[in-house]
Amino acid sequence: MSGLEKLEDRIKADLENFNDTNSFKQINAVKSFGEILYTNWSPLKDSLVQEKVAESFPIFKERIISSDNLDVKKAIIEFFGLLTFLEESYSFLLELFLTGKEPLSYYAAEAMVGFTAKREKTKGLFFDVLRESTNEYLRYIAIGVLGNRFQNHFLNEIKSITKKIAKEDKYPKVRQLAWKRFVLIASQQEVTQEKVKIHQEALYRALFEILTLFRPDIPVSFSRIIDLSKNLAVEKVKETLETVDPSHFNFSPEYIEGLISEIVEQKFLSGEFLSLEHVFIRSQDTENPILEPIAISKEYICYYCGYPIEKESKSCSNCNEKVLNCIVCKLPISFGEESGKCYFCERSGHLSHIQEWVKVKGKCPTCLKELTITGIIPLTQIVRE
Repeated sequence: MSGLEKLEDRIKADLENFNDTNSFKQINAVKSFGEILYTNWSPLKDSLVQEKVAESFPIFKERIISSDNLDVKKAIIEFFGLLTFLEESYSFLLELFLTGKEPLSYYAAEAMVGFTAKREKTKGLFFDVLRESTNEYLRYIAIGVLGNRFQNHFLNEIKSITKKIAKEDKYPKVRQLAWKRFVLIASQQEVTQEKVKIHQEALYRALFEILTLFRPDIPVSFSRIIDLSKNLAVEKVKETLETVDPSHFNFSPEYIEGLISEIVEQKFLSGEFLSLEHVFIRSQDTENPILEPIAISKEYICYYCGYPIEKESKSCSNCNEKVLNCIVCKLPISFGEESGKCYFCERSGHLSHIQEWVKVKGKCPTCLKELTITGIIPLTQIVRE
């Protein structure tokens, strides 16, 4: 019996077992197909073996769709991860990943990593998911798989991304996983520095929220602002860090005064802070602030690749893309931040900034055409061509 005949008999037997109603036989049959790729079928060429194994792809693909057995589905997905020579396999895994269905989406992401020739494409896909997808599970998967499989190849990029997401992602579980990943790959000094920044950021945002809640024209004491903001800041940080020591928020009164002054001076909120009297008075003419506060860390990373950039940068030194600036606040739109564009001129900005601007002004900040909230297009495309 020739090598080709032996191979065909082996495949035929495996397919018969796969069509059995016993899930244990089905799983073993799938695993057997994977083993064929690593067995010496001398004098057959690898390309012929791959061709014969690939003929089973439509059969297994159909079973993933129709089967109710999760273990069988998982075994097939892992097998597809071995078909690195088959473009259809990667495309199907990509399609399966983007469904965001738990846990198949995770299995597909893990399998896609096996396609080393598509490493850059897969990394870019995960980056885009983190930048633009609103699916919490997909974002969680992207952080996990990026860290587990890619950190040795893209350490600095992943470090920047996880640091950014740990501070700003709207999903607590995603923030927590991003922070854990950052702690694993960063130095102790970097982790300590970032903890301080997270506490500073939380205090800044807490101050902003508290100041917006006070009734207009009523003086509020500085000590009251500190107490309320400190408590809120602790709660905010708990969504990222598992344990939070309230003493980490014992910032000096001078430091907190500076933050309040910045919020007022930058017109994020209309009001007056009287430093001598130690009171804040919110203005009557402001119902809602037009802009949310900008991160006090003053750190920005490229919207497209996650590489650190300066506020004044015109283009990213890593990917050479032109820095995407917000049409409202004029600052860079960083990786992970929600963004949108005007329906008419397609100029982009932080999504919340454009929305608040349109609510107040009723027109685009750039082209000045009348614009409603529905005329703001969220940038949600996941895969960049």
